[in-house]
Amino acid sequence: MIYTGEDVKLTSLNWSDYYRLPSETEQFLVSFRPYFLNMTRMCQDGEFDASPFLLVAYNLMALASLGRLEGAETFVMAPLRDVEPWEQREKNLFIAMACYFIRSALNAKIAFDPTKVNALLESANQDKGDVMNSLWNEIGREIWAGEETRIREEEYARGEKDGIEKGVEGLRTAIDNVVANRFKTQSPYLMGQIKKVRDITQLNAILNYAIGKASSVDDVANYVGSML
Repeated sequence: MIYTGEDVKLTSLNWSDYYRLPSETEQFLVSFRPYFLNMTRMCQDGEFDASPFLLVAYNLMALASLGRLEGAETFVMAPLRDVEPWEQREKNLFIAMACYFIRSALNAKIAFDPTKVNALLESANQDKGDVMNSLWNEIGREIWAGEETRIREEEYARGEKDGIEKGVEGLRTAIDNVVANRFKTQSPYLMGQIKKVRDITQLNAILNYAIGKASSVDDVANYVGSML
């Protein structure tokens, strides 16, 4: 059980303090004493000095629990810069921690792209090489799945906005045509007023008024003016 909270004196957690189980489940309970690791106390006592990987792990878990992962890829691996030698064990630890960071970021719906993977490596002062390849093999699909989702959402929002803009312009043109056909004249002043209206519901109301109740161009202009 790994703890990264503020209480440096905490030595255990009792599940019953947090979760209430009905008495009917007692027959299924298994009693055991979990190993409790207070990483906050270890950090305060300087025990991470011997292992920068422990410090990085603590920082990663603390940042994830606080929701402060945005931008952390540029510095979170910095304690690993002085690790020597950088052999397979160190590479495996780095990949595990990088995967944890990336998955935590994706779960928090933080956009994560290849440039941020590079930033993770750079913050550890490591070249891309086989570490980069191993990291991509482990997490690449998840990154691209999240990135594709983000792109689709952006494209949908952009398309929705473009559709609204086209609808607005279409309604303005329709109003202008109706007024010109009904009253045999075009009014630059009226069109200037209509261009101030961006709400589709209001534009539809103006169009219906111009088709039906309006008795003149000035009548339509006054109706539009009442909306501004």
